Amino acid sequence: DTKAISRDPEVVRAYENDPLGHDHISARMFIGIYQSGHWALEHALEFPLPLLLMHGRADKITSVNASSEFVGKITKNCTLKIWDGLYHEIHNEPEKEEVFKFLIDWLDKKV
Repeated sequence: DTKAISRDPEVVRAYENDPLGHDHISARMFIGIYQSGHWALEHALEFPLPLLLMHGRADKITSVNASSEFVGKITKNCTLKIWDGLYHEIHNEPEKEEVFKFLIDWLDKKV
C-alpha cells in the first residue's frame, strides 16, 4: 500500500507516479532481507560504531518491534528513537524537519 510510506499526500503521489516504482518484491529479495535481519539480530553485539535507529511507530511496512528487539541486544552505543504517529519514510513525513534536527543533533554528539 503506497499510502503506508508517508502521511504527506505529495510524497505518496510522487511515489505512485514514479515509473520505476512498483509493488512487487522477488522471492530472492525477500529471502535476502529476511536473512539479513536475522543476521543483524544475531551479531548485534559485534557492531563497533555508534548506531542510531529511528522508526515510525505507525510504520506498516517494517516492524518497530524488530527495531526495539535489535536495540535490546546492543548494550551500549545505540540510540533508538521511535517517532509517534510517523509512517515508514520518517524523512518524508510532515515532521521531517524535526526528524532531521534530531539526526543532526545526534551526529553532533557522537562525531
